[in-house]
Amino acid sequence: FYNKTGIYWTLAVKKTNTMIGAIGYYVRSDSEIEICYDLHKRYWRQGIMSKALKKVLQLAQQKMGVKCISAITLKANTASTRLLEKLGFNYDKTLPKHRYFNGTFHDVERYVLLCE
Repeated sequence: FYNKTGIYWTLAVKKTNTMIGAIGYYVRSDSEIEICYDLHKRYWRQGIMSKALKKVLQLAQQKMGVKCISAITLKANTASTRLLEKLGFNYDKTLPKHRYFNGTFHDVERYVLLCE
């Protein structure tokens, strides 16, 4: 945040203040950010991430003047793909071996919103 390279927010259960996920973005250039998000499996398919993403996208578009918003997800993560498409993102391209986790590199799908 202080270096203007990104910001993250914690998603928490209001009653208990227990963290259940996170959402944020990385600044890729003066006009592009990459949205990132994660949610505990117990809270999937309840509209939580959709609501949070809408707020972050609204902030980026209305207050920051961002011209391009991207997001990446594993091709197999159909729930994330559907969420991005529901919010107006369009498939851009596949990035081969772009993310490393669980001991291996994974191909990811890049989705974009507002990019020219």
